[in-house]
Amino acid sequence: AKCLNPIYKAAYQMYLDGLSLQQVAKEIGVTRQCVFKAFKKRGYQLRGINFNPYQLYDDKKFTLKGSGYYCLSTDDRCRMHRYVWNKEKGEIPIGYDIHHINENKATR
Repeated sequence: AKCLNPIYKAAYQMYLDGLSLQQVAKEIGVTRQCVFKAFKKRGYQLRGINFNPYQLYDDKKFTLKGSGYYCLSTDDRCRMHRYVWNKEKGEIPIGYDIHHINENKATR
């Protein structure tokens, strides 16, 4: 019996966190088709057309939008990374932008 590559367990978690198959493939250095086949082989469920990944923070639900950002769907509809900054560090100074240090919009 051939051993399955354990990298795909972590890759699937990236996918569940909101990355596309293409983005996961780029992260682990393979093609999108390799990721697709590996997920299918392992019986991992792929997102359907109406799948909207989300993350919970501060008892609020932030849903992944087409822009690649997680956004709050209620209240002021702010982006998650800005909400987290305000909660953890205070107001964002005028003239400053909040960026993701790893360039992955799907992370806090």
